Amino acid sequence: MTRKASRTTVLTVAGCALALAAVGGTSYAAGQITGKQIKDKTLGPNDLLVRVASKQVDDNAIAGFSTGTATALKVQVTAPTKGYVVVTASSDVYDFSAPTYTNCWISLNGHYARGSERSVHITADDQEQNCGTNVTIPVGAGKKTVSFDADGGSNTIYDETTLSAEFIPFNGNGKRPSKSEIKNALSKAAPSKADRSNR
Repeated sequence: MTRKASRTTVLTVAGCALALAAVGGTSYAAGQITGKQIKDKTLGPNDLLVRVASKQVDDNAIAGFSTGTATALKVQVTAPTKGYVVVTASSDVYDFSAPTYTNCWISLNGHYARGSERSVHITADDQEQNCGTNVTIPVGAGKKTVSFDADGGSNTIYDETTLSAEFIPFNGNGKRPSKSEIKNALSKAAPSKADRSNR
């Protein structure tokens, strides 16, 4: 009886090990494959989908506004297929002639990314703020120019600034965006100051 029980235990352990290997095998293999093991010309564009572009400056990304709006930073990322561009941007903003308002937002290929605008009120008591925003933009394939844009007064300074754009092919449900999602994600122009003053 003891011998039979130990065989069953061994078979159970072996079965569990195989099941775990089958379930976790993909993630194990992904961590074990190196560039040396991949033969030239065996990976197509659909095998290499994630793209990342980022940029940062230490000071004076925008040193005052003379025309109303300006671009603090700009990056380019290429989408090999339909998917999503996930953008995060932030800037240390100050204006020692406060009080004033400043607004920042994300643009994709020169079009305002809906939902990305943020507004900051700089006061005499709090002359330094952070204008930060993030947005996920459904996109079609092709080269994308992502910019972190802003407006403000002639003495408003966008100082230390970062911008990061990452292309990913699927959303949380494993789906690519529809044509209508891509079309409705952008506006032809940034929100106007008149629109902002009504908020």
